[in-house]
Amino acid sequence: MRSARKPQLDLRLAAAKPDAALRWHEGASVLWLGQSLQLAFCSTQTQTCREANILRLLLPKDASPRQIQDCAEAWLRSEAMRYLTQCLHDRMEEKKSALVTRRHSETVEETVGQTMQQMTVSTPLQMAEQHEGALTLPRLVLSFAVRGHWVVLEKNVSKEKSTAPTLRCYWRPIEQAPEIIDAALTQALAPYVHPQPNHSLFAQHA
Repeated sequence: MRSARKPQLDLRLAAAKPDAALRWHEGASVLWLGQSLQLAFCSTQTQTCREANILRLLLPKDASPRQIQDCAEAWLRSEAMRYLTQCLHDRMEEKKSALVTRRHSETVEETVGQTMQQMTVSTPLQMAEQHEGALTLPRLVLSFAVRGHWVVLEKNVSKEKSTAPTLRCYWRPIEQAPEIIDAALTQALAPYVHPQPNHSLFAQHA
């Protein structure tokens, strides 16, 4: 026969669950890129949107706490995907530009003494794309896992060839300041954009 649960345990469990009505209501706030946004309702607009420091939710005035939470977090997740995608694109463009510059410099040195025709066979961009270390944009996937790292780079290998890796990002860091998000991305992408010679690019994630 199962023993009855102690009243003290019930009290602790109840205390661990915050009242949703106290957390999610009109006038409450959420964090976005380190800033506090106040929640407001607007049922006449076409979508949830931010205006300065106000997040206008596409909800009626009698929306439940759960509806408010779902609407606000859906917007935050969409912002996480937008912001992380832009950050990732910017990182790859910076790395590509650096690669083009380096390969162009190496090619100029190698072709000293050759004819002008030989020097202009390939453009710097073509040489960068042909280079063994040329990068492709990782596939970005939002994660809902509470435990673990904010950002994880995963190796993708098919039977025929290696494909672009997957960058799995927990969505809640969108609440943090941009410099904190940037630091997490830098750490996760380091093995990919700054590979060590003669080592697997993803050894530490294998």
